[in-house]
Amino acid sequence: MIKGGTVVDGTGSVPRTADGQAAWAEELDPAFSNGVTSLVMGNCGAGFAPCPAGEQQTLIERMEGVEDIAGAALHERVRWRASESLPEHLDFLDQRSYSLDIGAQLVHGALRFHVMGDRGVGNEDATEADVAAMRELSRQAIAGGAIGFSTSRPIGLLSSLGGCHAFMRRRSYLRIAHLPVVERAQQMRDPVLGARVLRDGDVPPENPGSMDALYEALQMRIPDVYRMAPVVDYEPTMLNSFIEIGVSQRKTPEEAAYDVLCEGDGTNVAIMLGAGYVDRTLDAIREMLVHPDTITGLGDAGAYVRLIREGSMPSIQITHWSRDRTRGEQIRIEFLVEKQTRRHARLYGLDDRGTLENGLRADLNVIAFDNLQVRRPVTTADLPAGGVRFL
Repeated sequence: MIKGGTVVDGTGSVPRTADGQAAWAEELDPAFSNGVTSLVMGNCGAGFAPCPAGEQQTLIERMEGVEDIAGAALHERVRWRASESLPEHLDFLDQRSYSLDIGAQLVHGALRFHVMGDRGVGNEDATEADVAAMRELSRQAIAGGAIGFSTSRPIGLLSSLGGCHAFMRRRSYLRIAHLPVVERAQQMRDPVLGARVLRDGDVPPENPGSMDALYEALQMRIPDVYRMAPVVDYEPTMLNSFIEIGVSQRKTPEEAAYDVLCEGDGTNVAIMLGAGYVDRTLDAIREMLVHPDTITGLGDAGAYVRLIREGSMPSIQITHWSRDRTRGEQIRIEFLVEKQTRRHARLYGLDDRGTLENGLRADLNVIAFDNLQVRRPVTTADLPAGGVRFL
């Protein structure tokens, strides 16, 4: 007998960029730790198969630039010789063991590059012959085990010293960027260095398509950035914005952002909330969540690894919307659980899971709901080749 816990079916995560992580990890965290038991990868049209022989660098650069996954990790751990077709890549994944069930979609970016090469990279229009070739490869991929097709990214971004931030290309900051985060934060609190960083010019990155180029967007959006609380709240008030923090301290929003980043041990995190928060409320998101025809994609934990921590979304969704929300209507937990489980399974035709019924897979989560919290993310260098991600 289970006492004091809420028993629900395992969560489905669709879609998720776990393509790289699936090549080197078994636990697939933070998805697994947030209740995901079935995962469909191949998000945003980005992935590794099909890949023409010897042409993996282009797909690596796409993953590195679009999805913020360290290229060194992909070079080191993806078995590229087994990725010339999606069925081959699925066979490689099938030889590995995971803490949850995974499936894969055929991704538009890899498919287009496989057929069109540099013409695809250059965004040229596909010819009739190109479309016919892509159609045939799509047929082969579905026959070989693909359970969908993806094409198309995050709108809210995290900012920290361990990840990306508005000052990361300032000339004076770059001189200390190699230091551990704790030491970097300590030096940044020096008033002389702080004044220099705030008035410095930026040094553009060598690769303008890399995530390091986000410094410009992060600078422009400082007024829309909020300090994250120790327990995550994705519906913060203006009191936590750098505008209001600056006003209360008689500083500019940029000065307030700088002070928050280098405070204490340098592990503070700020969040830039975008399209879903233009009215500074999540009412529009709630309207979409409760619509009968919507499916929620939960937890893109394998991409944008220095910019988001979406792996906690299954937990955030049920705690915020059914228990903690104070700035608008809540949503019944039963509805949210069904949205995360049965609807995801039915979307992909996975009829052997998604509900707690005799004869179906016994993927269960036991939740101590009253105690469930999602803490502020931290950066850790646990990816291959020392890559950094939020957990």
